[in-house]
Amino acid sequence: MAENQRVLFARQPQGLPVPEDFAWDSTPLGEPGDGEFLVRNLYLALEPYYRNVMKGMALYGRPLQPGDVMFGETLSRVVTSRHAGFVAGDLVVARGGWQDYAVLDGASVRKIAPSGAPTAALGVLGTPGLTGYVGMVYLVPPHPGQTVVVSAATGPVGSTAGQTARLMGARVVGIAGSAEKCGYAVRELGFDHCVNYKSGNLKELLKQACPGGIDVYFDNVGGDTLAAVLGNLALNSQIVLCGMIGAYNLDAPPPGP
Repeated sequence: MAENQRVLFARQPQGLPVPEDFAWDSTPLGEPGDGEFLVRNLYLALEPYYRNVMKGMALYGRPLQPGDVMFGETLSRVVTSRHAGFVAGDLVVARGGWQDYAVLDGASVRKIAPSGAPTAALGVLGTPGLTGYVGMVYLVPPHPGQTVVVSAATGPVGSTAGQTARLMGARVVGIAGSAEKCGYAVRELGFDHCVNYKSGNLKELLKQACPGGIDVYFDNVGGDTLAAVLGNLALNSQIVLCGMIGAYNLDAPPPGP
């Protein structure tokens, strides 16, 4: 009988997750019942918000309990089906978890076309991309010529937000954590400039990159990055507070100024 290898949630991390916060096992492959189908998980999205899931936040579904398969969105292929809406061979995006196979009932499952780059369904054509697009277009639509700054600029949320602002006529400056990422933001994503926050004083680096001030800031990080941006805002500027990656591994709110 085929085996399903699984990564399990063992305990709530204290600070940065460590290997002991997870467990591993191998179980017999499940058989789908009526209205269910079996998928093979091909790709796993590893998103920052999973850290909040590990804290027991119910925003993303049922809170994880020790022994549960670790939460995660997957690009999967249907193996066998007893569900009228899915047949063997279908590609789907689902919450398949950190395991080789999963039995699903169709809830929160989305079919995708097999052409093109299917993995984009976990990124720019999935929830992260929708987040970046909606946040930029509907919350703070920039005007042509304005300066837009995006943190975590090369992730699926940030890259979508930045490219969207560029298409709307804005000058876009990214913030990323390496020279390689910044080069990618400029060469491949079309950003006008990208600041490596590890290369010096971020507040001063942003002042040089945005001499007229920052009109729109799309924040995925919070913390010190947000503080550096606040010191460079233009008059009548706007901020989208999309994520706080810098605080996800904290067990308590950071101290105020």
